[in-house]
Formats: sequence, C-alpha cells, structure tokens
Amino acid sequence: MRSVAVASFLYDPINLITVDAQIAPYVVSEQDLLVEHLKYVKAGDILLLDRGYPSMSLFYRLGALGVDFCVRMKEDSWKAVKAFGASGKRDAMIKYYPTRKRRPPFGGLSPDGRAQASVETRAGPA
Repeated sequence: MRSVAVASFLYDPINLITVDAQIAPYVVSEQDLLVEHLKYVKAGDILLLDRGYPSMSLFYRLGALGVDFCVRMKEDSWKAVKAFGASGKRDAMIKYYPTRKRRPPFGGLSPDGRAQASVETRAGPA
C-alpha cells in the first residue's frame, strides 16, 4: 500500500503536549509542514529536527525568529558535513557563507553584509 498523506507534529516535551499538528497529501514536503509549525515557536525555543528538514532557507528563517535548533544531517549531504564526518571529531561549529545565488530572500546578514547561517547543538559535558 502506498502512502497517501504526510503528518508532522510540533511537540513540547516539557509540558508533554502537542502544540501543533499538520496533515497533508503525500506530495507536500516536511519542510512545508514545518513552516506552518513556525507560527507557534518564539525566540528562545529549541527545535530538534530530523534529516528531512535541513535547508539554508530554513536555517535563515529560524535565525530570524531567534529559534535555536539541532538538525540531524545525512553524512553525505553537504561538503562541510562530509568533512566533519571524516574528521573524527565529536562536535564542531560550522559556518556557512552561501553564494548570492543560494541566499534565501529574507534576513541572515553578518555585520560585514555577507549571508551566514550556523547549525549548532548546545550540550552539557559528555
């Protein structure tokens, strides 16, 4: 049987409640459903996202909202992620400076006017 729908949930693990739920035809992307969830997040919130979500435009949008995030990335997805996987390190800060062609149409400029986005995980001692 083939899938006919896709569902996405924004869950608050502290209060143990679903904040928002979206269901759409299977042809709709997870990222499109996430955009609907963003109506319910605020600066200081932290989103934990799976591998279907990473994109420069999403990183910019979350940055503009002041929302922290941790995104699981496919090891072969972006050059910087491949390099990190091959490095043997447990963590790293990677800054992206996309070309003008890859910049999304909103926010995310550094003080010197270059576009930037950071993907980071904040964690305590191992």
